[in-house]
Amino acid sequence: MYKLEHDTWIEFEETVEGRKLFLYGDAKAGKEFIHNTEYEVTGVITNGFEKMGEEFEGVPLWSIEELSNMEPQELVVLITSERFDEKIKELGEYGFSNYFVKSFLDANEKIFD
Repeated sequence: MYKLEHDTWIEFEETVEGRKLFLYGDAKAGKEFIHNTEYEVTGVITNGFEKMGEEFEGVPLWSIEELSNMEPQELVVLITSERFDEKIKELGEYGFSNYFVKSFLDANEKIFD
């Protein structure tokens, strides 16, 4: 957990460059990020299988199972949920290690500015 607690937006920017960006978690925070960022969001991860094939704020919804067809190093996941521990565990089970927790990035921005 130490790494996550010290991640910064600069590290996020460096990691996301050349990779596909996915959001995972809270809908309100995800919506805010989509509308207030210069990053191209490839997809939003959802556990609601009935929503597959739909969009959230114009961004396709993906299941984590669909993501497992991609190479883990090809993507970055920004966790927008306060229940990040559950999301981290699930991502780890699928072999994904390029993830950041938005609330930590926001907090560290205030600390390191």
